[in-house]
Amino acid sequence: MQNTEYLTREIAVQHSGLALRRLNEHAAAGRIRRRKIKDPVSGRKQWVYLLADIERWRMEALKEKLPAAIGAPGARSLPAAVPDCQWLTIDQAEAYTGLPASYLQQLIQKRQLKARDVGVRPGGRWRVARVALDKLAL
Repeated sequence: MQNTEYLTREIAVQHSGLALRRLNEHAAAGRIRRRKIKDPVSGRKQWVYLLADIERWRMEALKEKLPAAIGAPGARSLPAAVPDCQWLTIDQAEAYTGLPASYLQQLIQKRQLKARDVGVRPGGRWRVARVALDKLAL
């Protein structure tokens, strides 16, 4: 017997980790099956999403991320090796520390991480001292 459990919109969004818009895009493309039912309480029609399809989508998304994390062949490109220099771009600092670039930029804006504004350049606007990254208390 097949598992035909359906989830409401709110539970499907939580379970999948997708925004509602993305969930509906996947459903419209046929990657996640859905159907309309009548809500027994309110009497309104609502979409429900097939749990098995959501779990399958989550596993596929995880498989796409996993090879990149372990550096397997065929994985998406990883950041280039961090050069041995004093000043790093945000992308290089991200690879060096393992922290997200957005978090590093927040630290720079809050003046909790010293950085130099080099203007519009290849590699971005900011250069962060390797020493400052080493001193970062996490």
